[in-house]
Amino acid sequence: MSIDVYQPCPCGSGKKLKFCCLDIMNEMAKVQRLHENQQYRLALQALDSLEKSHPGNPWVANVRASILVEEQRPDEATAVLGRMLEKHPKHPLGTVLYATARFSAEGLDGAKNAVYRAFQRCTPAYPGLVSGLAIGVAAWMLDRNRVLAARAHLVLAMRVAPEQERAGVFERLLEFDGNGHLPYPLRSVHILSPYPCDDASREIAERARKLADIGCWGPAAQLFSQLAEKDPESGALWKNIGFCRAWDGDEAGAAVALHRAAALERDFADAVELETIAQLLEQNSTEDRVETQTHEYPVQSASRLLTRLDQADRLAKLRTSPESPELPPATSSMYHVLDRPLDPTLGHDDVTPTTVPKILGQVTVFDSMGDEVPARAVITALDGEESRLARETFEEAAGDLIDAASVRTETASEGLSIPREQLRLNTRAYLPPTIKPETHSRLERQHWDELASEVWPGISQAALGGKTPREAAGQPELKLALTAALYAFDTFCQLGDFELDLAAMAESLHIELPPPIEPTESTVLNAFSSMRLHRLVVADLNDAQLSSALNRSLLLRHSRFFYDVLMEVLKRPTCMEKVDLTRVYSTLADLARSRHSKAEALDWTLKGKEHSRTQKDGFEETFRWEVRELTLRLQDPDDPELVPFLLRMREYYRLKLPRFEQYLESILDIYDVTPPWDSGEGVVASALDAPGSVGGLWTPGNAEQTSGGGGEKKLWLPGQQ
Repeated sequence: MSIDVYQPCPCGSGKKLKFCCLDIMNEMAKVQRLHENQQYRLALQALDSLEKSHPGNPWVANVRASILVEEQRPDEATAVLGRMLEKHPKHPLGTVLYATARFSAEGLDGAKNAVYRAFQRCTPAYPGLVSGLAIGVAAWMLDRNRVLAARAHLVLAMRVAPEQERAGVFERLLEFDGNGHLPYPLRSVHILSPYPCDDASREIAERARKLADIGCWGPAAQLFSQLAEKDPESGALWKNIGFCRAWDGDEAGAAVALHRAAALERDFADAVELETIAQLLEQNSTEDRVETQTHEYPVQSASRLLTRLDQADRLAKLRTSPESPELPPATSSMYHVLDRPLDPTLGHDDVTPTTVPKILGQVTVFDSMGDEVPARAVITALDGEESRLARETFEEAAGDLIDAASVRTETASEGLSIPREQLRLNTRAYLPPTIKPETHSRLERQHWDELASEVWPGISQAALGGKTPREAAGQPELKLALTAALYAFDTFCQLGDFELDLAAMAESLHIELPPPIEPTESTVLNAFSSMRLHRLVVADLNDAQLSSALNRSLLLRHSRFFYDVLMEVLKRPTCMEKVDLTRVYSTLADLARSRHSKAEALDWTLKGKEHSRTQKDGFEETFRWEVRELTLRLQDPDDPELVPFLLRMREYYRLKLPRFEQYLESILDIYDVTPPWDSGEGVVASALDAPGSVGGLWTPGNAEQTSGGGGEKKLWLPGQQ
């Protein structure tokens, strides 16, 4: 290790090495080499010797702690750094390492004050370590589903990171904002409101903002709360208290403050957004929840048990397919537990959400892995009636092959936890694998339509004072809460990939949605929250604003707004030139499929295929569009174009792609469709009918002749490959 003696000392004192720890430089260089070679035991032994000759040296303590953390011994690292900080309480490197070690050992609940100190004292000297700590806290928050807090810590990490690390943190933030499994109102920017105050309060307000700027949101919330005691009718203060609490991870406290802020906010649209976020945080933090339970049974013989379970009429084996994930290691089989047997007499047209069984839970059977890990079966179900019925059904089917008296029950550590009032929204119907794809699509649509028209309007909600949305409709005092509840339900639907007709729902509940925003040339969208963004009149955006809206919608992927933006892009030639049209058509086809509109999805697919013909070397792209078209047409085996299309694909691609025919037949097998060439149906397609043909035989080499002179790829998002 080559060290410049006139550089700052690695101990973190701020002095130059020549005037600080020069006498242990050579020994520490040896420790560093051992550390880099992962010879941790020898490195720690060398540090023991240095500790005896130089007791309490910060360099020795910091390196020892770093090694202990890498060895998954954060408790010992915390003790080492704690002793060092008793002698050097303001040591910046020791402070941030202590916060990191304690966070690793105890999580944020035990290390919060240490983390605050690191954020306050260490950012200028050690921005990389502080940024890494903030990223760790963000992951901790996300693991506990505290979305606003996770995003706030990622933003903090990006802001304080060294220049060379900032791009990597920004990519993490983009990935976070594009996570469609998180509620869309929480995946966007939220800004604290200015608070006009007198001289006596200005100092407190400024301190609160400075603390918020460096990630100390808990102390900032406390200062804003002091101001609110003197000015309890300030909506701006309660908004700031709410968001600071949320960013700090206190979602229950945040919900209380944001409810208050919404009630005080004069602008109805802003009030709805604050109330919506308050309701989402309340749902996530309520203690009135239904937890997932696991019940583990010892099994005599996994193979004999599987035979019995296969024969049980209320257990449905999960069939794997090329699209399904692999089963967990050592898993023999997985089964759905049903509330009743599937009626074998039901025809496809008779299958409705009410005629098919409901899923109570899941059974996973694990093989024995030696004498120390015997075979076992695990039931996973929501606590309560579903769990009881699932156990009874399984025990009846398994009989004497399990020891029901030795069952071990516990709350699943990573299981689904549902607010009790949302339990009826989370019922799952069992759709057998033999069901036609078009029937599956119809049932899914019917299920969501029923949730929107019948189930959700009839659920009592705490946010509505215990009333149902149907009961709250038309009551002026519940207008704000009901409008926000509708947006919270829209969030639930988006998480389930269902596009709610928000305007129709609002009309049925006798409420008005927040008004649209008509942009001006000076409107800047970067600071728009997701809910504010969705209120934009897209047609009034200029090209630059539309480009910004497109990038935001690509991340948020809210289906209604995303669709409106993409359709506007296709109306403007200047915008079409700047985007990848292949991705535009693909996304529009996906959005149509999520709305169960096969005809529209097929229309966008054909447009995409037509566009691929104009591209240089577009053979592979055209093939992908053909496969997409195939899966759409296979959803309706009665499609008159299906057989001719299959014959054309087979005849054309089997000459160009190795093993294409086997690939095609494997797809047909998934959809339970007999290849027409096996049944003798149809005629062999000619070259003129081949996929991608344009008035003659299509080959990759003649793509330029039909491209109209342009074939380069367009950018979809800055920086995208």
